[in-house]
Amino acid sequence: MRAYGIFLLIIALGLQLKFHSIESKYFWYDEIETIMHTSGIPDKNYDAQFALNEVKNIDFYQDKLRLNTQDYSMYSQITGVFSMPQLTPLHPLLLIFWSKIVGDEFVHYRLFNTFLFFLLLPFLFLLCKTLFKSNESGWIALSLIAVSPFFDIYTKEARYVILWTFFIILNSYFFLKAYENNKKIWWWCYSVSGILLMYASLLSGLLILSQLIVVAIVFKRYYTPFFLSILIITIAYLPWMINIGIHIEEIFQSLQWHKSGQSSSFYTPFIGQFIGFAHVFISFENVIWSYVHIFLTPGGFRFTFDLVLAGIMIILILISFINMLKNGRHVARGIVLSLIIVPLTTFWLYDLIFVGRISFLWRYQVVAFIGILLVVTHFLHYLYTTKNKLFKVIFIVLSLFGIFSIYIVSLNKCYTTLGSCNGWDNFNIAERISHSTGH
Repeated sequence: MRAYGIFLLIIALGLQLKFHSIESKYFWYDEIETIMHTSGIPDKNYDAQFALNEVKNIDFYQDKLRLNTQDYSMYSQITGVFSMPQLTPLHPLLLIFWSKIVGDEFVHYRLFNTFLFFLLLPFLFLLCKTLFKSNESGWIALSLIAVSPFFDIYTKEARYVILWTFFIILNSYFFLKAYENNKKIWWWCYSVSGILLMYASLLSGLLILSQLIVVAIVFKRYYTPFFLSILIITIAYLPWMINIGIHIEEIFQSLQWHKSGQSSSFYTPFIGQFIGFAHVFISFENVIWSYVHIFLTPGGFRFTFDLVLAGIMIILILISFINMLKNGRHVARGIVLSLIIVPLTTFWLYDLIFVGRISFLWRYQVVAFIGILLVVTHFLHYLYTTKNKLFKVIFIVLSLFGIFSIYIVSLNKCYTTLGSCNGWDNFNIAERISHSTGH
């Protein structure tokens, strides 16, 4: 009972922190992009609303982001979202309905993600309970994600990341239930959640690919229902694939900033991703671009306190990985390790081939991050069930580091990977509206 009390205390504190400073932080560039897309107006038409070399009161620009005060019909917003070359169309679509019901102040847009974070918790619990056959594993996972600085940041931003996280967890749970029960209801749940998952982010294809590998190796007798589900998902997503194909040049152009322009060693993308894995649990700086400079700029390497902590956390993750290989159930090993290995390999190849830096852009790696969360959960659960005293030490240290990380990052002017925001505050709102470039 004492352990459950600690779990509940950590979870309650983590959930309370989801509201800490959520209203006081600057509404920055990418969040403004989200609201622009939710308006349903294409970027080029949106720009036309603002005359060059004309000074207006800041309220004029802020009102443009209050969607309910504008003359937008829900129909025009929805059709507008579906006409854009979006890679994450589900988020602005759902945000339309949320803003109509809850409101259109800046904090209301952010609270949508807070709501989604609360919503994903029971499904994460059920996923761990089903995967590891233990209630305690569910409580451990909830404790870890509640005080995760990475997920805390995106819970407080008006962006698509938490919606994507929700559907990754939901779809993974239905996938596991379909395997365990092989009933039509679970395969239908898997199919429907898979459709929503793909519309939440194109990168969800990495999760589908990892599940395909699991079916090929572990769930061999479920080829037929799985591929029928994939067929349903593909047909439902096909219209959007066609839309992406039509705008493919525009999309590639908007993603040029993913390229580093600097060739790097074959192992550098792995470094970027493993540092990201560590930042699921510990992040005192949370400045992605400092790591881009350290590892992708000639002569830029330097040791930082955050980097040292990341190194220690990487060791714990590797130990957890080995423990999963040695002590994890066959099914759990297949599902969890594929969640990590497929994105890890994909982003490594992308950065090597295209001289990119996507391995350092951690918001694209949520599929792997969920896998890392599950691997560490499994290790802590193993220590807990074997009554190893290291459980208390590691769990308490991770919880305290997570809470302190959230506090440190909250001292920044905004919840972004830019640290001090580099001037992206409300006083630059007009410039950001008229020079937007997308996610």
